[in-house]
Amino acid sequence: MEKDRAQFSSTDSGYKQRLEQQAEALGVRSHLTFLGYVENPKSLIAAADLFLMCSKSEAFGRVTVEAMSVGCPIVGSHSGGTKEIVEEGVSGVLYNPGDPEDLAKKISDLLPNRALRKRLSSGGRKRAQEFEVERSVDCVMAALRKYARLRVD
Repeated sequence: MEKDRAQFSSTDSGYKQRLEQQAEALGVRSHLTFLGYVENPKSLIAAADLFLMCSKSEAFGRVTVEAMSVGCPIVGSHSGGTKEIVEEGVSGVLYNPGDPEDLAKKISDLLPNRALRKRLSSGGRKRAQEFEVERSVDCVMAALRKYARLRVD
């Protein structure tokens, strides 16, 4: 990715069009690339300096976990499932939802700090392992076995 450029991917063409119009109105369109739908975005995410999860109501945040799994540092909204997934200062940073100044500060603090991004990347990879399907299945099976023993005893 080019320095000083941001890339956006969305499956909703109407949303993409609204973002492009807003970027044009703000005079930042030349710094942005709107990709539209991307079949396998993992390589793009892995190459990014940061991954922004700005949803105010993300129920679980599978894409956040996927970004962490490829080592992309997270800047996420302190809301919904994101605040449960991202460990502040360990696997990413959280900003106050609805506060664009706080979001901008988190981004501008992280972008020039390669060492911090590397540490968050490492912490994110480790945290993402906690959400792997096999591990979840093992936890559920252990709970079911425990419950079954309690019912028998």
